Amino acid sequence: MGLFSKLFKNADEAASKIFKDAIDGTFGTDSAVSQKFGEKKRPDYEKLWENEIPEEENQFNFEGTYYEYFDHIFKEEFPEFVISNGCGDVKDSWVFTFWREYNRALVVEILPENSSSAVLRRQCEYEGMAYLRFYHNHKGWWNTRNYVITRTRRALGEPGQ
Repeated sequence: MGLFSKLFKNADEAASKIFKDAIDGTFGTDSAVSQKFGEKKRPDYEKLWENEIPEEENQFNFEGTYYEYFDHIFKEEFPEFVISNGCGDVKDSWVFTFWREYNRALVVEILPENSSSAVLRRQCEYEGMAYLRFYHNHKGWWNTRNYVITRTRRALGEPGQ
């Protein structure tokens, strides 16, 4: 049982209510939106945000920090690499470097969604190094285990699942 579930006995219902309240608070009622934007219908943000936490292992049902979650997946799924990691240069970020023998194979940067930093990305591009970015706090992006594995395999040039 994840931390969120421990905090809320009915975590799915609580999460749905939080997301719905946030959407309603931001966009108002359908009639208010219709008045402001003419006859346009309110976008179905609830579907975009996927109100229900996926049952698949993901960053938000994992008992640990976001960087512990990624570390856990990378070490289990990519044992052929030595993976170093540490705090990134951007506030609330983390960087993982995949090493094959003595060569860097991939740099993975985990950032908050509001970060506009591209320093590490540009540096990797300049050096011809594979680079991958994940956001750890973007609403509706659960960073499910399969999603993280698939994107990482592609960045490493390996066949996906």
